[in-house]
This record gives sequence, C-alpha cells and structure tokens, in this order.
Amino acid sequence: MARVRLDAMVEPRYTVKALDQSTWPAFAALVERNNGIFGGCWCMGFHPEQPWTDVAQERVAQKRAAKEQRVREGKAHAALVFQREDCVGWCQFGAPGEVPRIKSRAAYEKGRTTSPDWRIACCYAGKGHRRQGVATAALAGALDLIAGLGGGTVEGYPEPAGSVPAGFLYNGALSTYEKLGFSRDRKIGKHRWVVTRVVRPGSPAVRLPIRVRARYAGRLSQPGKSMLARLSGAGHAGDVDNEPESPKSRHEEIRQRIGATHVRIDELQAKRRSDATSATVSERLASAQRHLTAA
Repeated sequence: MARVRLDAMVEPRYTVKALDQSTWPAFAALVERNNGIFGGCWCMGFHPEQPWTDVAQERVAQKRAAKEQRVREGKAHAALVFQREDCVGWCQFGAPGEVPRIKSRAAYEKGRTTSPDWRIACCYAGKGHRRQGVATAALAGALDLIAGLGGGTVEGYPEPAGSVPAGFLYNGALSTYEKLGFSRDRKIGKHRWVVTRVVRPGSPAVRLPIRVRARYAGRLSQPGKSMLARLSGAGHAGDVDNEPESPKSRHEEIRQRIGATHVRIDELQAKRRSDATSATVSERLASAQRHLTAA
C-alpha cells in the first residue's frame, strides 16, 4: 500500500485503507481515543435502526459489538486514513440499504427522483488531526474504493464548513466534495445539500495531476503495484503519493516552451515575407505572439 497525499491539498502524507477485519483494531483505537465518537456512537448512526439498552455504558458496548459484527460480515464500508501506524480519520460509505438513516430524510425523500448506488455517510477526523487534509484524503479514498467495487452514482449530504461548528459536520464540508468532483443537485435543509458524482468502475475515482515517486514501487504489495501502474499510466491519480514539481523543472519547461514559440514565430515571419497577402499566416503569427506573452 502506497503512502498517499493529494498534491497541494493534503499534508502530511497519508495511507488510505479499507475498513475490514485487519484494520478494525486501528479503527477501534481511534474511536476509543475520541470517547466513542459523540459519546459512544461507534459510527452506527447511519446504519439501520436497532434497539439499544437504556444503560449508557452497556449501550456503548452494544454499539461497539454491533459495528465489529458488521465489519466481519462485510456490511460496513469505510476508507480509513492512516498517518504511519495510527488511524486518524475515515469516510463511511455504503449502498442505500446499508446506510439508510441520512440527515434531513423527509426533505430528501420529497425531492428524490432516483436512488444512488452509493452514499457517503459519516466523515470524521480525530482530535489533533483536523484541518490537515484528513477529510479530503478519506473522501478521495472512499471514491477509489467505490470504483473498485463497481462504481456508480455516489451521493453525499454535506454542508458549507462555515454554516455549522466543525464538530457537527457529520457528512463533511461542501467544499471538500466539490473539490473532488461532486455537483450540487438540490438543497434538503437550511444548509445541507445533496451532491452527486459518477464513479467509473475500476478506474481512479479522483483525477488530480501527479508525479508518482518511483522509489515507493519496491515497497508495494501486488495489489498496490497494480494500482500504482494503473494510476501512473493514466497520468492522474486519486490518492497516490505525489511529488510536487520542483521550481527548477518548471522553469526548464517554460524555457523550452518559449524557445519553441520563438522558432515558430521565425518560421511564420519567413512565411509571411514570402506570401505577404496571406491573412491566415498573419493570424497564426499573432496567435503565436500571444502565446509567447502568456508563457
């Protein structure tokens, strides 16, 4: 599994893994470090309703056990964000039947004309890791996992970050979704939006320019190598380690472009001298000169 970050968007570098039995201990440790999440939710709030005891301490234990059982049975999906060995956040997702208890449900149903294939449910970043790109990495990772599960239409239900306290952005910030390609569909609350995007099956869900660090290739498992090859071949990626282009290489690229433009201008000027009446050549020369100015 490669270390990941979104170029110019996520710092520091993170690893994104699926929630399953192997990652359950890290997920559980994050929940326990954060008081069970909202006093003991254990990320069960969007799953189907079920009865709990009235005794608070026992109720928390019930929810923990129920969540772990769902993970064992493959009925709980999430992209977990790791910083080194520690899970620092996640993005929960699932089919509508897996996460039916969305916020503003009555307004949502009133305006619904079709059902999505997937829903983004709870987005969470642990204390001490907020405003550091965890939510973006988690949502991007969820989209990539959805692509691997067959893709389809994905819905989210975010709110603008400035409209509610950060601790109550259960579904994440609207700007995060829009940054990752979601479009606004309709409003279902004072601040809450339904946003959608389509994820193609088996393809990188998030398309951002990258330069993949070759030195990570030797550290990857076979699935990781396959993903890296796929992303490298596309020239884009969702959540793969990116190396920012250095100023030196950028300046060299600009210098080469300017040199090529000068050559093109010289060619067009020679052509215009041989055919002074050619309006097409004059137009091309003007276009090349504008390109040089822009470069």
